[in-house]
Amino acid sequence: MDSKQKRRYTGFLPVPESRIPIPDSRIPIPDSRFPIPDSLKSRMYLTYCSQANPR
Repeated sequence: MDSKQKRRYTGFLPVPESRIPIPDSRIPIPDSRFPIPDSLKSRMYLTYCSQANPR
């Protein structure tokens, strides 16, 4: 596969994340229906922060 074909394929094979936007509001999980312990919630928040802001 030469560089011209490779350049053509890289345009649409790897789908960019921006093309499939999944807003958090589309998947609402009310705390009343699924009670999450504070320890688990803080752990999830910490992991989310570390993923969003890699140090």
